[in-house]
Amino acid sequence: MSRLKNITAAGNLGPLGGVGSGVVVRSITINKGTATSILTIYDGKDNTGTVLGVIDCAATRQIIYPGGAVFKNGFYAVMATANSDVTVEYE
Repeated sequence: MSRLKNITAAGNLGPLGGVGSGVVVRSITINKGTATSILTIYDGKDNTGTVLGVIDCAATRQIIYPGGAVFKNGFYAVMATANSDVTVEYE
C-alpha cells in the first residue's frame, strides 16, 4: 500500500522507512514549484547517504518511477534554497 509524505519548506524530509529497509518510491510530485528550489535525494538515513538524484523544483510536474525506485538504506531528501510543495509516494 502506497503512503504519501509532503514537504513544503526548505529542510529535510526523511528518513522514510527504517534504516536498512527497502523503501520503494513510486513518484515525486512538485505540486507548487519555486524558481530556485532544489530537492536532493539520498539512499540512506541522512544526507551522508549516496546521492541518487538532484531535482529542479522550479515548475509543477510529476516524476514517476515505473516499477518503483528502490532505496536499500532508506529514503532521505533535502530541499534547498527555496520552498516548494513536494509530495513523495512510497511503499
